Amino acid sequence: MSRVMLACLLAGTVLASATALGQGQAAEAPKPIPWAPAAAGGEAEAPQGPIDLKTALTPEQFLRAIQPILGNLEQADKAIALYDEEMAKPEKERDEKRALGFKERAARFYAAASLRARQSKGYVPQEAQKAAIADQYEIPNRDKAIAIYLDLAQIYMSKNDLRAAVAYYQRVLNLDPGNTAATNALKQIEESLKRQAAERNQNPSRTGGYRDDNEPSWRNGYTRDYSAGSYKNRYSTGSNNKHY
Repeated sequence: MSRVMLACLLAGTVLASATALGQGQAAEAPKPIPWAPAAAGGEAEAPQGPIDLKTALTPEQFLRAIQPILGNLEQADKAIALYDEEMAKPEKERDEKRALGFKERAARFYAAASLRARQSKGYVPQEAQKAAIADQYEIPNRDKAIAIYLDLAQIYMSKNDLRAAVAYYQRVLNLDPGNTAATNALKQIEESLKRQAAERNQNPSRTGGYRDDNEPSWRNGYTRDYSAGSYKNRYSTGSNNKHY
């Protein structure tokens, strides 16, 4: 009898332990993933899109902060349309100088829109709104202006118009002081000008100026005097000097 009671007691102990263990495992909830966003109703939270500044700002804030930017962009779009219209003409009828003028005009309005956007961030109270102005207006329009100025600089470099090319590269650096393309191009131009100056110094004329080997013979003895901030055309024949 005692053996039967002992066996029943041991069986009851084992069963109780197993039951408690099973209940403990069922009650344990899964640990949340630390980086997972909180979800309501068992659905994942949808990512937020860009801020609609027209609805996020009051009418007064939009009029002051955004409307001037849109005015600059409207002028830039008009200039681009005129450029495309001119470039669409047959090459013989195309006015390239006029087309490049439209392109430069577009770049100036894009740059103005970017600058206005930077200023407009001071007219809105929330950091999210400031970031939206930068992302939607300041940075994209600055990049558009830079791209056009770099393109114009390359065009004038191909025409050997270094003065115009340097001016456009400087405009790029005004918008983006660390721009690598503009910085490297200006260094190359400077090195090229130094080489040209060294070559001229190695081949001076008899009068100390630059000698043109293609100059006609009748100009022998003709020099320019650049003293006193201006020059005089000087032609010398023997001991008689005439100034023109």
